[in-house]
Amino acid sequence: MKLFKAAFLTLALCVFAHPAVSATHGPAAFLRKIDRQLCAKFTSLKCHRKKAPHISPKAKTSPEKPASPQAPMTAEPIPKPVMKPEMSQPKKLPMVLSPAKPSVVAPVVPAVLPVQPPASVAIQQADDGGCLAVLKTKKVDYQAVAQPPGLPDCVVVQPVQLKSILVNGVVLQLPDHPILNCAFAVHFVEWMQDLGGPAALAKEGFALTQLYTGPGYQCRGRNGDTSAKISEHGYGNAVDVERMKFSDGQVLLVHDALDPAARAYETLKAIRASACARFTTVLGPGSNEAHREHFHFDSGVHGKSGTYKICE
Repeated sequence: MKLFKAAFLTLALCVFAHPAVSATHGPAAFLRKIDRQLCAKFTSLKCHRKKAPHISPKAKTSPEKPASPQAPMTAEPIPKPVMKPEMSQPKKLPMVLSPAKPSVVAPVVPAVLPVQPPASVAIQQADDGGCLAVLKTKKVDYQAVAQPPGLPDCVVVQPVQLKSILVNGVVLQLPDHPILNCAFAVHFVEWMQDLGGPAALAKEGFALTQLYTGPGYQCRGRNGDTSAKISEHGYGNAVDVERMKFSDGQVLLVHDALDPAARAYETLKAIRASACARFTTVLGPGSNEAHREHFHFDSGVHGKSGTYKICE
């Protein structure tokens, strides 16, 4: 059979070599046809094997259709929780305000400075009129006055208003009519009669006729500072001297006390020195800015012993 099959193969090759046959039948198809015919005539184990399913060349050559790609897996969206109708929107509770309390406005209280009455004021509290009698004997023109207005701590014990003093046999006018406590008024008058007036007369050769002192009593802090302790002026325990006039008409200004070239320099220097011998506090030009235009005399108590003096 093999020889017979080989002979047919040779014949087939010759036949299919012809252009007309090769154009309509392919060699593979022809061989399969011959193989089927031989198997039908001869018994062969090979022919009795299970025949494979016939696949046409057309089916073999046709490309397989690609399987449709699986759609990518996407995470399913999480469904939003469905709120109950009464929970869809928060209920707005009405705002309950407590009744407003009426605003309390604190009353305006004036600043009260600490009370520090000088020693002379304490002496005056026990005076039964003897101080006024001393003023009369000193040839002082004065007038007892009521307590001047001011803060509660500005207390002038037995206030008097001075108008003139007899000094060196001449009436010395006090045009500003200072209000002082009676004890300090006596102290001031004695200084003018014993030391101040004579010192001025010795330097100028003429008696004093006018002395400008300012108001005397002033309810204020020291050096005009409202936060400072009460000035001795607040107790009527101080007096200022801003200028002075002599019988010849000459007027001396205290602000010249620092100018050696000024005509009033020596006289003002002598008056300041005499005041330091009698008052516990003497301030003037050169001591601070608040006293560059006038002298300040008072009998305030300084230091623990009360004997300390300030002379500037």
